[in-house]
Amino acid sequence: MPRARGGAQNGLRLPCGRSLEGGMKLCFLEALPLGDGAVRGAALVTDARTRPLEFRVTEPVVASDLQRVLYGAVLDEHVLGDLCAIPLLDALREELDCILVRDQALLSLQASRAEPLLWIGRDEEGPRTADGKPGVVLGYHGDGEDEGIKRARQALRGVAEHYDLLEPFARIEQAVSQLHRNAPAQSVG
Repeated sequence: MPRARGGAQNGLRLPCGRSLEGGMKLCFLEALPLGDGAVRGAALVTDARTRPLEFRVTEPVVASDLQRVLYGAVLDEHVLGDLCAIPLLDALREELDCILVRDQALLSLQASRAEPLLWIGRDEEGPRTADGKPGVVLGYHGDGEDEGIKRARQALRGVAEHYDLLEPFARIEQAVSQLHRNAPAQSVG
């Protein structure tokens, strides 16, 4: 699908210069536990209206007893980042504008990515959306907010006024659950 230039007619203009009708592409990145120590990574790329453009998953990953010993405290970083997230992001065909994660352990990927990578969660104490739902909180890794992060946060606030940015994670969970029922985890060496 070609990337939109400028913006579509009658589309909501986002602070990044694109429109909801246009080409902003979001990647919802998740690593889901499957039971028995297995984890499966998943990436859902959507447009700004959260309509799916691309979906990829890893095979279930199970750390061996030896890997648990050798990696110790950094096992989750290795499994979630090196074995799940990085291969997924590298395999995506769509050009991303922003990556959203719910697991703060994935924020460390920002150092190896050009796209802004943000943590997203519910803001139970903040203002409500027009339909009465809690808004979202957007966090990032590091001490300072660079221009890319700043622009992404601003654009995502505009998107969040119209679309639930946490709902795509529920879709990922359902899709991964469905896939896992059809293909049980295997050990990775």
